Amino acid sequence: MMKLDLSENSVVGLPMCSFSDLISLKYLWLSKCQIISVASGLFANLKKLRTLDLAKNNLATLRNDTFSGLESLEFLNLQGNELRYQPWTFEPGAFHGLDSLTHLHLEGNQPDLPANFTYPDVALARVPTLQHLWLDGHPYALGRGFASLSQLSDINFVSGNGGFCNFNSDLPANFLSNLISKRPLNLRMVQCSISFIPSNFFDHVKNIFSLDLSFNRELSIDGFEKASKGLQNSTLTILNITEIVKPFSSVCNILNGKTFQYLKTTQLKELIVKSNFLVNVLPNAILDLPKTIEYVNLHRNNILKAFAFFTLASLPNLKIVDIAKQVYYEEDNRRLDFCDNRSKHIQNTFFMTTRGMDDDKPSVQENETFSFLAPYVLPLTANSRSSLNEKDPEPAEFCDGSAPSHYVWPVPPKLERLYASDIKLHYDIPQLFCSTKNVLNYLDLSANGIHCFGGPVHGLRSLQTLDLSRNQCYRINPSFFSTMPNLVTLLLSGNFLGEPLSSDTGGLVFSTLDRLQLLDLSNNVLKDLSEFTFQHNRHLRVLNLSFNAMSTFLPILTLNRKLQTLDLSNNTLLGFPESTCHQFLEFKKINSNFTVNISGNSDFVCNCDNLFFLNLILRQPEIFKGVALFRCQLDNGSFVRYDRLSQLLPELEFHCVAQSVFVGVLVTFFLVVGSLSVYGMFHYKRWQWKYLY
Repeated sequence: MMKLDLSENSVVGLPMCSFSDLISLKYLWLSKCQIISVASGLFANLKKLRTLDLAKNNLATLRNDTFSGLESLEFLNLQGNELRYQPWTFEPGAFHGLDSLTHLHLEGNQPDLPANFTYPDVALARVPTLQHLWLDGHPYALGRGFASLSQLSDINFVSGNGGFCNFNSDLPANFLSNLISKRPLNLRMVQCSISFIPSNFFDHVKNIFSLDLSFNRELSIDGFEKASKGLQNSTLTILNITEIVKPFSSVCNILNGKTFQYLKTTQLKELIVKSNFLVNVLPNAILDLPKTIEYVNLHRNNILKAFAFFTLASLPNLKIVDIAKQVYYEEDNRRLDFCDNRSKHIQNTFFMTTRGMDDDKPSVQENETFSFLAPYVLPLTANSRSSLNEKDPEPAEFCDGSAPSHYVWPVPPKLERLYASDIKLHYDIPQLFCSTKNVLNYLDLSANGIHCFGGPVHGLRSLQTLDLSRNQCYRINPSFFSTMPNLVTLLLSGNFLGEPLSSDTGGLVFSTLDRLQLLDLSNNVLKDLSEFTFQHNRHLRVLNLSFNAMSTFLPILTLNRKLQTLDLSNNTLLGFPESTCHQFLEFKKINSNFTVNISGNSDFVCNCDNLFFLNLILRQPEIFKGVALFRCQLDNGSFVRYDRLSQLLPELEFHCVAQSVFVGVLVTFFLVVGSLSVYGMFHYKRWQWKYLY
């Protein structure tokens, strides 16, 4: 036996011989068993045991040699017991013999701070192999025994999930002084009610790799700035300060020129400042970040002015930016004015070039009022435009017919992904030029109220995924995608592109997207599409046209030979012409996984025009999804479901043949009568025709 799970049993006591014969056991779970004590030597024969879970029992003390014999144990969980952090709880040799232990959970044992509180450092000193440690957090310095944990790489103080952490009193400056691990240190102090951290708190852990201070809502942005002084010249690489401010407070939360001033000399690569009710980011806040930064996350804030994002281009190694969901609501105008004045008081004057195309010297203008996107666009200079190697812009802006704007978007040279959904743009996309060559391959601008896709946006040749969904856009420039030749995924659902795509009879909108594989046009009020809409998308694999209002499907797909999924669900389809059905058959031969989703279409008709389609769905139902709920309407208004289709078709075929014969005979009759009439007239008037000619 290698695994034994006795969890949630009323074991209470464990006799000495309980596991003596299980010499091959590697995993033992004893959580929630109401165990009150573990005798020394109980596990002596479990030489191969790797995982021991004693969580959520009633253990109050750990005696010497409690775990003797567990020389292969790597994971020990003692979370949620009664092991108080007091001198008599952990005897010095409590963890003796755990020569391979790397993970130890001791959280959930000390909910408060008694007078004789002490971390179990003496007992822990016997486990020099320990790498990952979970503890309850209280404002009392870690003891000298921690100096023996030379392999420690993770120490976690986390409230919630079974742990207790309360640093509401002042943290002692020497709290971390005995952490002299040789490995990069990951320190988590999450949801610990931290209100103040001394400026020299982190002086003792220059080997720190990641620091997580999230959900300490009393700390504040200014409080972090003071605490970060000790991070100077450290190896800090990942910093998470999510939600370190009070929700809905009257304070104007701003990232200013001092917020990150002490991080310049770190090796910071990832910065997470989510959900901090930020209303502004000043330029120097970005300029103070070290050049090593690769990831910036400002997700879910209240940023109203963000001119500083123009300065992201100064970060040469930046790869990912997340500024999505700036969920601000209507604010009191006086408060906004106050925040704006505070921003101007704090910031050093920052200037923006606004010169014309032919000016020799730039003029400058102070950062005043900008929409959220404003920091990304600057007037295009003659030199920068020539360096883009792009075609001349169109004579006028597509969206409003004004003179061309010639704006530059300063994209960081190594930026790969930009998440900017739901940031309340309400801003048409004009013609833009990327200032430098870039590698941007993912751009999310969904749910921004962009009503016109004007463009084109020059310089996005590396872009592979573009999300413009849920913008309620009703205008699109036929050349909008013309500068994105490598686009693979295009998401356009939740717009109003039915009319512009219907009028695109030449199929120009998607004509340059030869490498496109996934196109989502669902929920766009589409009524019909041109035959040539997708003729240039030879690599298309997934085409989603669901939740529209199409009664027929006319696009020619003969060149889309890699198509695997065609989603036409929840439209108002009446049927498919025979030519389209032949395309479906050809696709099924090429790719056995090809399917057409027709579920949610309740307007199919059972008539002669649909005879080929009805035969196809009956004989090869594997082509279609939603067949079980298929139904079609007869001329008399009644409906025929799929399970009765086989009975209907012979009758319908006979009717259609008879109708064809009748029509053929009728046409032949009129042709013969017409021909005889013409001949008779000619014969009757033959002499008059002779006389005339």
